[in-house]
Amino acid sequence: MARYQPLGADGNGITSFSPSSNVKWTSQTVGWMGAPIGATIYSAVVPKGTTFTYGFVIANNGPVPVTIVAIGEPYENDAGMAVRRTPVAYRPNMQDARDTASGWLPFKPFTLQPGTDAGIRMQATVDTCVPSASSASFGVESITYRVFGFTRHLDWFQPNIQIDLLGQPGCQ
Repeated sequence: MARYQPLGADGNGITSFSPSSNVKWTSQTVGWMGAPIGATIYSAVVPKGTTFTYGFVIANNGPVPVTIVAIGEPYENDAGMAVRRTPVAYRPNMQDARDTASGWLPFKPFTLQPGTDAGIRMQATVDTCVPSASSASFGVESITYRVFGFTRHLDWFQPNIQIDLLGQPGCQ
C-alpha cells in the first residue's frame, strides 16, 4: 500500500492554455529530450501581475476510487515563488473529447472512479517579476489524493504542456 499510485495522464492528451491578452506568447511543439511527441512548450516574457489559465487531464488507472483532495501548493508555500498556481475548476469524465467547454465545476475535492479521468483547469498569477538573466518553468503539479483512507502526495508530471516564464528586461 505504501507505494500505490494509480494516477496517470489521460491517453487523449487534452491540454489547454489561455494566455493573458497583454502578453505575446510563443509555442513550440516538441518530441525530443524525453518529452512526448506533440508536447507543447509555451514561452513569454511576463510582467508582474499577469494571470493566465491552463489545463490538463488526469486519469485513475487503478481498480479503486481515488479522492483528489488538492492540486498545487497552498498559497503560504508559494511565498517567494515567481508564479502562484491554483486549481479553479474540474470536469469529471473528460473521455468525451468532443465537448471540452461544458460541464466544468468550481474546484473542490472530488472522487475519480476507476478507469475514468477528469479535466483540471488551473489559474497562474505571476507574483514577482522574473529577472532578465533567469526564467521560471513548470510542468509539474503537486497533487494530494486519498485512497484506502490514506492521504498521499504526488509530484505529477504534465505530459503535454510546459510553461516557461522568461526574464523581463529591467527586473532585478
